[in-house]
Amino acid sequence: GDALRIAAARIPGRLVALQDECVAMLLGPSEVTRAEAILPEIARHVRGSQPILAVGDVAERAQRYLDSLRSAQKVLRVARFLGLEASVMRSEDVGIYGLLFDEARSEELEAFRQRVLDKLLQSDNKGLLWETLECLWTQNFNLEATARSLGIHISTLRYRLDRIRAAAGLDWADPALRLQLEIAVVVERWRRTGAGAGAPQP
Repeated sequence: GDALRIAAARIPGRLVALQDECVAMLLGPSEVTRAEAILPEIARHVRGSQPILAVGDVAERAQRYLDSLRSAQKVLRVARFLGLEASVMRSEDVGIYGLLFDEARSEELEAFRQRVLDKLLQSDNKGLLWETLECLWTQNFNLEATARSLGIHISTLRYRLDRIRAAAGLDWADPALRLQLEIAVVVERWRRTGAGAGAPQP
């Protein structure tokens, strides 16, 4: 509503549409800065909003417009997953997330997530092990910071980590295994937030 009206008024003569509660705009590369400038205005007029400008790949011909829209939608999902607010994110900023969340490889990615985490998640009746593992990841595997964040004693954390190691069969002291675990945690977080809507569910 209001966001669509503002976008249409500030960048006249361009195709603007409302799709899935998002404003889609067909812009030239030089007009992105103009679109970025209206974010604060949208934030003022749309109560509680933290608008994100997601810029897709350049469509050099009309046949590529849909591809550009899809790449912008992926950028938006990644931005939301990362918790970005009132910001601009371009397709080239997606980085490794563009590889991790490639829809063409979603089944392969889901199979990887299941292989790494399923035993752990199936044995985690109260969700404490996942909560601990996720916090450990956000704290860059720093035990003291993880214990503080969870509000538990370091000995309690070590006990939970022993259970995680036993259930998952992964020891993050091994760099290769830690990388696998980190990727699986990112994929699981993506799945739980709903940012990866459309990916296969277990």
